[in-house]
Amino acid sequence: MSEDNHSLLSNESLVPAKAVTKHRFVRSPMIIAAIILICSVVGLTIWGVFFNNTIENTVWLLSYQTEGKECSIGFQMEQGKSCRFYNGGVMYKGSYEALSSLNNKEMLQMNYTMYGEPAMKMSYYYRLDGNSLSGRKLILTDLNEKSILDSAETSSQKIVADTVEENGKTYYVYTLSPAEEYPVPYTALEHAKTDSKLLGIWLYKSDDGNTDNTFAFYDNGTYELTYRDCVFKGCYSAENGEIDFNFTLGNGIVNTKAISYSFDEDILILNNDVIPTRYEKTDRVDAFDNGMK
Repeated sequence: MSEDNHSLLSNESLVPAKAVTKHRFVRSPMIIAAIILICSVVGLTIWGVFFNNTIENTVWLLSYQTEGKECSIGFQMEQGKSCRFYNGGVMYKGSYEALSSLNNKEMLQMNYTMYGEPAMKMSYYYRLDGNSLSGRKLILTDLNEKSILDSAETSSQKIVADTVEENGKTYYVYTLSPAEEYPVPYTALEHAKTDSKLLGIWLYKSDDGNTDNTFAFYDNGTYELTYRDCVFKGCYSAENGEIDFNFTLGNGIVNTKAISYSFDEDILILNNDVIPTRYEKTDRVDAFDNGMK
């Protein structure tokens, strides 16, 4: 008996012909839609693995060792042409452009500010190597007068960077790897103390808006000092009206500072360089971005 004749003797033969036709008619578009969805997912996966040539939305990390310490700096290009430069416990915000140079090489130009004033301008040739399977790499050829590793040991720089000769001039070439986030280094203060009244996030509003900031003190001994265009992260100790705090640079160097503090009812007063600065309690580290400027 043929397969078709068998189906005529099955329970399907008890179903009216119109119902069977309708059932098959509905099923076919669903199968087609599923096939299209699967093909789309597979196509996007293949593109993402082998043909993703964007440098955006990734933290690009340059890791190295100096004096036995693990060190790193990082770059992050974001949508809208904004960018970030990570140097240990300091993060700078800026803008960037991807251009083609006269010799048809792809070039990155980055501009960073600090407290609203120009701070750093960086230029690099760049190219992407590899893929998600073999490992993506961002290759930067340093076109700046001062290298991003000028503050590192010379021996470390020679280990971290390759060099290339062009028109009689030597350029450093860095190979950066992708990371989900930048590993901020923290250096705990010895015998650190916390003041329960100081804990939380405090907001300072400046007259011109350029130096608006929040100073967050956490109960684990870390702090976060956030401006519009830069952020400092590190460790602190607070006791008897004195705050000692630090931040560790990407090359492992620890910078320390001390300020005195007091309270005027619910207002925190920080004496930074002998100038009293008044802070009010808030709930967000970016509380100054609420239309005040």
